[in-house]
Amino acid sequence: MINSLKHTTHSFKYLFFLLFIQFSCSVEQSKQEQPASDSIVFKESKNVIEAAETIEIEKKSNCNAEPCTTVSITYPRFESFPNFNKIVEDQIVKVLSEDFIMEADGSESIEELENLFIKSYEEFVASFPESQTPWDLSINVSTSYSTAEFVSLEMSTSSYTGGAHPNSTITYINLKKGDKKPLDLKDIIKNQKQITQIAEAEFREYYEISEGNAFSDYGFTFENDEFSLPEAIGFSNNGMILYYNSYEIAPYANGPTDLTIPFSKLEGLLKI
Repeated sequence: MINSLKHTTHSFKYLFFLLFIQFSCSVEQSKQEQPASDSIVFKESKNVIEAAETIEIEKKSNCNAEPCTTVSITYPRFESFPNFNKIVEDQIVKVLSEDFIMEADGSESIEELENLFIKSYEEFVASFPESQTPWDLSINVSTSYSTAEFVSLEMSTSSYTGGAHPNSTITYINLKKGDKKPLDLKDIIKNQKQITQIAEAEFREYYEISEGNAFSDYGFTFENDEFSLPEAIGFSNNGMILYYNSYEIAPYANGPTDLTIPFSKLEGLLKI
């Protein structure tokens, strides 16, 4: 009887020890999973704008071996926001017709423009048969940040249509619920001068450029050596993204330049 009691007591202590260890690990893991203070979401919400599906459209040239000339487009479709769908598709058509297909006038559909891209390659090879290197064009639109009223979409475009190297760009499509066109910078920020000052301080700190030192001394090519915001401004859960594409403020060899300003430093300065 005494031995049985001792055995039961020992088993209980061992079980308690296992439960304690498991609880401690859970607490530690929970602490590790907490975001850093600079990674706060500007407007926390249980409801966010989500895409209902992802559209993928791909066309390839007629070729006997891989790789073939390929054009692929991927973008989200929003079931409850048809105005968002039109804006996204219009932006894709704009990039295709203005940057890659000279004979397009912007009235074509995405699929029609893909076919025209393939046709352009085939006509090029017919004129210059010694050039057999396939072309490639890819556009991918994905959600970068979302609340119940606002969504920031990242549009990544990569291409090779001959030349010394491929090219890639990133732009952002910022949309607010109910609007029928993308938001301009003035629709997003309250005071551009103040935002620019904060961005310059963050930029100098990140790239270790002391106040008073010229950006050009560090390889940057801002106009008149004065800091300016990029054309591509978007958002992630970590803050406002400033994305300078290749050639914008630095040579191609340097690649793109990007910086994220934490939401904690933008309180009261955003309209979203």
